[in-house]
Amino acid sequence: MKKILFILVIMVNSLMLYAQSGAHTPSSAVWEVFFSSDGKRCLTMSLDEAVLWDYPQKKTIWIKKAADLGGFRDLGLFEGANTDPGLNYLIKKNPSDVRPWAALIDLNTFRYIGWGWGQLQFASDGRIPVIQPNQGRNQNILYIIDPKTLEKEKIADKMYRIHLAEKGELIVITQQDKNFHENRKDNRYYSIKEKKFVDGDVVDPKSYYNTQLGRYVVKGEENLKYHKVELVSITGNEGVTTNFIKCRDQDDKEIKSFPIANPQSIHWAKTKICFISPENTIVKVLEHKRMVDNSDMSLSFVNTYNYLTGQLLDSFELTNSSANVIASAQAILDQGKAKAQQQAQINNLPENQLKQRVNMLSFNGSYVINQKTLRIYKLQPEKAAYKGGMVSLEAITSAGNLQAFEKIDNLENKAMYKSIKGYKVCPYCQGKGATQTYKEHEIDQTLSKGRIITETTTYTHGCQSCGGGGIIPL
Repeated sequence: MKKILFILVIMVNSLMLYAQSGAHTPSSAVWEVFFSSDGKRCLTMSLDEAVLWDYPQKKTIWIKKAADLGGFRDLGLFEGANTDPGLNYLIKKNPSDVRPWAALIDLNTFRYIGWGWGQLQFASDGRIPVIQPNQGRNQNILYIIDPKTLEKEKIADKMYRIHLAEKGELIVITQQDKNFHENRKDNRYYSIKEKKFVDGDVVDPKSYYNTQLGRYVVKGEENLKYHKVELVSITGNEGVTTNFIKCRDQDDKEIKSFPIANPQSIHWAKTKICFISPENTIVKVLEHKRMVDNSDMSLSFVNTYNYLTGQLLDSFELTNSSANVIASAQAILDQGKAKAQQQAQINNLPENQLKQRVNMLSFNGSYVINQKTLRIYKLQPEKAAYKGGMVSLEAITSAGNLQAFEKIDNLENKAMYKSIKGYKVCPYCQGKGATQTYKEHEIDQTLSKGRIITETTTYTHGCQSCGGGGIIPL
């Protein structure tokens, strides 16, 4: 009987350690995880969908396709999203060519509004500190915006910029000195909890902000021991990066260093720490691994470790790895591959390859100058004539623009052509494209010099500054 109970305990522990399949599509790895401050809710995001979880129950609250929240394709390679401590709001960046460049999303009602501020971080009370830029050094204004009502409260003026410290409980306000460096000795500190400037003064009977330590401390316990937990990556000779967790004390002495269950990242889907609880000495890590029998599919996990012992306490699989979901995801991948191959064939056509080369030139500016003739041209990628590798150009002159053609090889030769920002009227010829000089000669038509005629000869020269075009580069 005892043996059977022992086996059952092992089976229960195994089920706790390795949860059943999650909700994310296996063809897209999870790239970001946000936990609420109490650890009860969890938001996971891949390029295909976002999922809000009841984390203790490991159950989904809702699942939304990325398109329903404005898309995530633009966020795959860099940090582009933040949430408030209660996981009620999400701020995310949008593609750089689409205004507004960020959006604020209510995760309960899914209200989607443009976010016109440059700041994307939430304070500990769920509000968002933002800066109103003003002309002049240290003339910016700090506001805090309530994401629910969008009302803003003025906090400070005559400032440069801010950063949040102490898990969003403190706003550090900085200024610039005359050399445009941040003058840290004049920093101001605004407590979100107390709603006032503290600057190292006592905030409440128990804790205060210690400017020397750079954190809130309990009065009389400034030297209290604490742990530093971080993800450390080592890249080997073959370029393979291995991740592990390192725990140190306040004196930077190593306490524990241990490997994680899935030590390698997958492409852009980075391994990262997503939650730390000093009270329970645990750290949660977003990890990934390829499926053994399908290299196109990846699995994502949130693994929980005791950072003092290295023990794996819980492994939550975020990916749905059931057979029907994998089959559906594979079909979508195959369709995408077929479209990519078809597009590659189109891109490899001679006319399209020429347009791509002209577009590459256009990244540095739409205008080029012939460094020998000094004539200025505007690139026209949409009119590229692929036969003979010729590129359609608009020759810019003060007298009017003309159609011209040039070989792409010559345009790419930096010794022949150089990119310029634009052009202006030539100040030497006043836009005429030529300069004139005059020579006077006296002719005596009488024997007694009673009648003298002055003859003037005009010489016209092409302007050497603009090459005769009447314009020069900016």
